[in-house]
Amino acid sequence: MTRTSGKTEEQSGIPEYIWNSFIGKDVKTLDLESIGNLSTLTDDFVIITSLNRQDHFVLPKLYLEAYDEDEIFLSVFPKDLEKFHL
Repeated sequence: MTRTSGKTEEQSGIPEYIWNSFIGKDVKTLDLESIGNLSTLTDDFVIITSLNRQDHFVLPKLYLEAYDEDEIFLSVFPKDLEKFHL
């Protein structure tokens, strides 16, 4: 697992092609609850589409804590996601 520490490409040293590989990956909260897939990535934000495709969450990149080959881990608990609901 690699830590992003919520930094941008310039700050983290993570190449853009790695950031782009996050699209479509499963996203999990701090308690490892799967909340959906990363659908959009901008310079500062990510958009996560829920598993039922009815909800979307917009989070600043700083909440991306870590990733591995299959999953992205947020530094947020599920109960805190409501403030990011689109």
